[in-house]
Amino acid sequence: MSERRLTQITIGILFSFFLLISIFFNFVIMFSSYRRQSSYDITIIILFVFFISFLLSMIKEKTGMIMQVILILSISYVCFIFNGEYDFFSWGFLLLFIILSYHYGFLENYIYTKFLIFLLSFIVVISITAYVHKNPFIVVICLIYFCCVFFFCCFIFRKIVYELFHSEKQIADLQQMLCIKEQELEQARINSKVEELSFNNYLELVKRIQCLEEENNKLKLNITTAMGNYLNKKEQLFEDKDNLSKIIEKLFPVFNSKEKRVLIDFYLSNGSKTNNEIAYDLGTTEQTVKNAFRKIFNELQIKSRAEVLVKLDTVLSSITNEYEI
Repeated sequence: MSERRLTQITIGILFSFFLLISIFFNFVIMFSSYRRQSSYDITIIILFVFFISFLLSMIKEKTGMIMQVILILSISYVCFIFNGEYDFFSWGFLLLFIILSYHYGFLENYIYTKFLIFLLSFIVVISITAYVHKNPFIVVICLIYFCCVFFFCCFIFRKIVYELFHSEKQIADLQQMLCIKEQELEQARINSKVEELSFNNYLELVKRIQCLEEENNKLKLNITTAMGNYLNKKEQLFEDKDNLSKIIEKLFPVFNSKEKRVLIDFYLSNGSKTNNEIAYDLGTTEQTVKNAFRKIFNELQIKSRAEVLVKLDTVLSSITNEYEI
């Protein structure tokens, strides 16, 4: 069992138990009071919906993870509206939502768009909270608290953020180290054969190796530059999956929705994902992905995954001029 799946089941069980206890105590408070209060009825209904939802979130892996982070964010928002900006649970659930989103891998793609949507929804909720509690200063206080939580999360993940911003330099250093190691290896091979060569032949061999190494380094540099330009161009042309989905729909109407999703996910990963990884991303089975690839191969008249990328690059390059790059 994967770490994410184990976390999903653990969170589902703990929150289901927590919400079940909350429902029980709300029933006790409601029936022990002299008169029934409508606020308790609403609270019990909300808690019961959350309880059922967390039970359902443990059934399917990918969909369940998405459901869990949305439910925890919803619980945080409900606590804000009912209890105000000083409630411990509202900020605690909000922090748990951020940590779980990172752990489940939801902050790896389109992070700016997701952050903007979350920030807008947060402002709407605290505005409702300010209206319910008749206190307009709640909006200002919540935004200040939110900035504190945001910088706290940045401090927790500072190492990851640092590695993210310095990933390009790390790649360049690794490539340089690789070239040095290749030269050392080649030189070691030459030294092992020095005794069998004359001095003149040895010099010629060294010169030839140096020329080959220079050509090799230039080739690697050109490949790296070309690949970077290619990926940048692809990101600009298809900055979201919806845009690419419309193009695939137009070019390959013979594929159904599952086959198109498999094709898009595989293409955007530049062919690096396995069937299992694609199945995990799309919330389906590995056999479904295999069947989709089988049909893709037949329709495109190709025999390998590498040919899928070449075929799509060839077809999509013909429509590049229709988009601003």
